Amino acid sequence: MLYTFLKTGLRKSELINLKWKDIDFQRKYITVESKEDWRTKTGNTREIPIGDDLMEILNKLPKTSDYVFLNSNGRKYGFHLTERVKRLARSIGISDMTVHALRHTFISHLVMNGVDLVSVKELAGHSDIKKADLLRE
Repeated sequence: MLYTFLKTGLRKSELINLKWKDIDFQRKYITVESKEDWRTKTGNTREIPIGDDLMEILNKLPKTSDYVFLNSNGRKYGFHLTERVKRLARSIGISDMTVHALRHTFISHLVMNGVDLVSVKELAGHSDIKKADLLRE
């Protein structure tokens, strides 16, 4: 989960609602789109490219549900995912980790690698380029 957040910049609700059908293993993309029981923050659909490293991790996960990440009861995560992420981070020696910090790290890495702000805005799912620009300061 942590690596997926870090490598995709997904919002918490986007990861909670990520289904296997949203991952195109051939094209190496995750599609973030509204579903019957959930809407994206902006209502828009976007595609996020994923690297071989994340592809390898995702391929190793069990496919016992429509959802990619399940809680310890084998169900879709609820909003308690934040606590799960904090526990996972502490288990590898990182204190005070938040899901949103991983999202910011993803966006910062895009900017540091020279990705133009329009593309950063699209990949992050921001509705306004000014939100993406704030991360450059």
